[in-house]
Amino acid sequence: MNIVNVLDEIVDKKIILYGNKAKNIWLMKKNGINVPNTIAVKCSDAWEPSWNRKHALQEIEAYVKQYFKSTESLIVRSSFCKEDLQNSSMAGLFKSVQIQSYDQISTALCEVWDSAKSAWSQMGVVIQSFIPCDFSGIMFSTSPYDSEEEIIIECARTGCNHLVKGDISPDLYINNKGWIRGDANYVSETILQELLSLEEKLRFIIGTEIDAEFCVSNEEIYVLQCRPITTRKRKLLKYTGDCEKGVWVLQEELSLPFTPLIRTLDPSGLFAERPHIFFENYVYFNNEYKLKKTEDEKWKNWEKISDYYSSIFYDILQKTEMADFELLEYAVDMYRNSVDAYMNLNWFIYRKQCYEKLINALKEQYTNYQEIFFQVVQSIETINTNKRRDFIKLIKRKDDIDFNKKKNLFLKKYGSETSHPFYIMCKSLADYIDLIIEQFEKREINESTTYVPYNNINFDSTLKELINNYRNVVKRTEDDDYLLCLGSYTIRKLLERLEEKLNLEQNSIWYYEYSELKDIACGNSISLELVRKRRKEFENAINLDMPLAIENGIPIYNITQKESTLNGVTISQGYARGIIYVLKDPSNIFEIINIPSGSIVFSNWISPILSAYLVYI
Repeated sequence: MNIVNVLDEIVDKKIILYGNKAKNIWLMKKNGINVPNTIAVKCSDAWEPSWNRKHALQEIEAYVKQYFKSTESLIVRSSFCKEDLQNSSMAGLFKSVQIQSYDQISTALCEVWDSAKSAWSQMGVVIQSFIPCDFSGIMFSTSPYDSEEEIIIECARTGCNHLVKGDISPDLYINNKGWIRGDANYVSETILQELLSLEEKLRFIIGTEIDAEFCVSNEEIYVLQCRPITTRKRKLLKYTGDCEKGVWVLQEELSLPFTPLIRTLDPSGLFAERPHIFFENYVYFNNEYKLKKTEDEKWKNWEKISDYYSSIFYDILQKTEMADFELLEYAVDMYRNSVDAYMNLNWFIYRKQCYEKLINALKEQYTNYQEIFFQVVQSIETINTNKRRDFIKLIKRKDDIDFNKKKNLFLKKYGSETSHPFYIMCKSLADYIDLIIEQFEKREINESTTYVPYNNINFDSTLKELINNYRNVVKRTEDDDYLLCLGSYTIRKLLERLEEKLNLEQNSIWYYEYSELKDIACGNSISLELVRKRRKEFENAINLDMPLAIENGIPIYNITQKESTLNGVTISQGYARGIIYVLKDPSNIFEIINIPSGSIVFSNWISPILSAYLVYI
């Protein structure tokens, strides 16, 4: 097992194992940005369980001697798994150590690891060639201090470490204003324009507003590291659009921004169906809208509905290589119909009634009705229960000759699971499966989280019927979520294939409007500047503090709660006792694998990684 690799040899599904700084440098390298020669070391959480520091140091030192010259100065940098994130940069908290010879490697590595203290197992490392520079600098794609939008560049005739620490007062350049502090005649106009051009590329690569450390040697720019801006002040937004009087609400389950493509394609049909407005790429629905109540009873036969649409989506997935607008629009039409079947008021009323009837009946007969209800819920063999059980079997058969066949069968059934199906662009369990398996195959599995039969022989016939009805409701609730995910996954795969056919930049299709894609297919050109502007607006929107509602054109914000109560919606109904673990980033494997067993996990959203890992909690 290699724990250290050259950036070029690390595949995209495994780069996260090396920490977040390594990931950002890897992204830059992959996209043609000039970075120093770099190797990366995995976080120790990703090492073999039998490995220790001594074993790791021997392998890393041997690799360094093979890759770098003995006369080369190196810089050993931290790559903590929670470092350089959008909500936490941790800049300056961990060690960076410059070394002059091979015999300093082990000491430098230990210094970097130890700077994370007890969390050192989540510390990856990057080792780079040290660039003797003419000058260095930090570039911000937007002001980190206020609401100004100009690019800011700080430069000094010294190393970047002094700028980061604030040891000196740098020369300061602001785009559209020029040099406003210091004498920076050492920065040529050519380098300045290259930096301004580089800012747009870096922002596109990282996916948000950035600050980048760079140095210049012999008129050549090297980007040392790049991370999201985290110190930027948030401002209260003003709504300047047109909307009818009333209250427009940002719904909890749709509280992320929508890309231009999904807004105009409207795969779920929600925008065509409901009165709404868009504000900073977020959708707000009129609070007076009510779901439709149909007279027919087709909604009761969900198994038939699910089988029908599932077979259609699976059939389309077999044809993704032939993706065209006709196939895409057919998939969208089928997805809208499945969403319409799901968003049925009769079903939601029935679901609520089944829950209330069962709870009331248990209350009448048992003082410990909550405990009994929880046991009933645990006994329900849902699709998620089956997924956990099948995933455990898959892990245990990792060494089988036909493992890939077993994995593909698992993914056919569960691989489309995603955190937000209506957004279409969100990744699914299939995108993470190899990483999850590698991380968890050697960990102890808590098999008690799987299906536990519950003996209801002592219940009377009425209560047995209520329990059976509620079990079916819970099973259907999870089944219809998976159907929504399958439809979303199908459309995403078609769009990814269309992106290739139209020769668009990778992951840029989301920032075109749907009609524009058809124009491109007909040979018409679309302004790339406009597309990039939309992408920047979307990326900025992710970091905005959006109002909960817009009432008569006035944004309404939530009052900050100071009490320590956490409010939310439970994934599974029932009650439990345990330590509350607040999960900040459900897409971060290293945070997830450190959740103590038996915890009650609180998070603002869920991801397929978290879902798969529940077999261990």
